Amino acid sequence: MITRPVGNKQLETRIQELKVMFAKFPEYDFSKSGTTIELIHSNDPYTELKRGDIGTIELIKKNNGIENQIWVSWKSGSNLMLLQGKDSYAEIDGDCMEYYGDDINQHFDRREKHE
Repeated sequence: MITRPVGNKQLETRIQELKVMFAKFPEYDFSKSGTTIELIHSNDPYTELKRGDIGTIELIKKNNGIENQIWVSWKSGSNLMLLQGKDSYAEIDGDCMEYYGDDINQHFDRREKHE
């Protein structure tokens, strides 16, 4: 698991509030909360987010039978969530990146894949 300090007190407070709010619901996963990500591709035709935008994972909502939702607080101010299997992103840890998403090579050619 790659985690980095959030560094933003307001975001840290929001994540703590979400943990309290959803504590009784096992489908809300906080194991990646605070992880910095870079957007590679979004299938949302209405988003103003673009490749390279940076955000922080708040939580992952596991949905049985449909795509998991990744709740993200984007540095641009957007709160667009990503869908596993539809959107692509990379977790950032210094110079190392770990990629998530279908057909990642189609959307991302700037950096080497982290092994």
